Amino acid sequence: MKSVSVFLCSLLLSFLVLLGGCGKNEVITAPKDYIYRYEELPISREFKDGASFFTSGDNFYIYGSVWNENFTNSTLLLAQLDDNGNEIEKTAFSAPNGTTYSSLTGGGGGAFALKTVMPGGSDDSGDITAITPRALDSENSTETLIYLTELGMDGNEKWSVLLNDNLDINNSDSFFVYNLFSLPNDRLVVFAADKFALYNIDGSYLGLINLADLSDNNTGNFLTLKDGRALVYYYQGQSLIMRTYNPETVTMENEYVLPNNAGYYVYPGVDFDLLLADNNNVYGYNLGEEPIILMNFVDSDLNIFSINNVNAVRAGNFWGVIYDSIENRIYCAGFTKVPPEEVIDKIGLTLAGSYIDWDVKNKVVIFNKKVKNTAFH
Repeated sequence: MKSVSVFLCSLLLSFLVLLGGCGKNEVITAPKDYIYRYEELPISREFKDGASFFTSGDNFYIYGSVWNENFTNSTLLLAQLDDNGNEIEKTAFSAPNGTTYSSLTGGGGGAFALKTVMPGGSDDSGDITAITPRALDSENSTETLIYLTELGMDGNEKWSVLLNDNLDINNSDSFFVYNLFSLPNDRLVVFAADKFALYNIDGSYLGLINLADLSDNNTGNFLTLKDGRALVYYYQGQSLIMRTYNPETVTMENEYVLPNNAGYYVYPGVDFDLLLADNNNVYGYNLGEEPIILMNFVDSDLNIFSINNVNAVRAGNFWGVIYDSIENRIYCAGFTKVPPEEVIDKIGLTLAGSYIDWDVKNKVVIFNKKVKNTAFH
């Protein structure tokens, strides 16, 4: 660790000596275009160790699970936020032993989730309206029961529908739910057991979606863009493949392909169709164009591998969950674009190499924070 600091300081000293002998040679300034300021969001402590965001209509939500000391029971926490990250209201859902909530998503301003009840598990759902085709005693069942449910901000489920019936699956060994997605026109898609099942946000079942040509293993992800278009994306080889999806004709249309060597994570944008995140940057991307770097982690003095669960709020502003290795903690943060004219001029030093390991990157960020007039990038 100390040797890296000595290396950077020695490199800086060599540069300054060289600069002093260069007469009127032009000094290269550090980049100013990819800097975001960040601050911890003003949310409850329970959310700060691994929360996720989602947007539903004009509403912003955050959720996370808290486990008891023995990790036998958990509580799902759900809060609605304003656009500054302040909690408007918060609620909790009990998840006793054998029960879990997952894959929360939005639709019509509300919050929806998948609920799994393992054989012998307890199902205490509060005051709900069950619209399942059949009723099962979860405590005596030998099946894994999977429900689609709407979560109310009063801490109760508004309704619950049993997916085992609609998907005609009774063998718990083969019944695995991958994810829950929202679509335009107040619809939801459940991806389970290699099938895409379509629902209205009132829980009524609309049928299966045949997307056999989606990919070799038929595992795609849906998302709804801010302009109302639906998108299906999946990874194939070294490529990220995105296709617009028409929910009325149940067909996929235009195809867009990006090299995925950087390992993009995909999120809906506000001033761009999508936000893409990798281990170094956050990009803005409009379908059919090239990704544009919006934020660079090192330029922004961020000592992180990635930003997870990115949620666009407004142009030049998004939320995300990060692990800060300097502070050694996970927290939810808001990121805001810094206009280049507000960035202090610094001498720019390029640290080049075929591979910059994490320890060197860590020291670069620490150095950049401490030295006022010089920055590695």
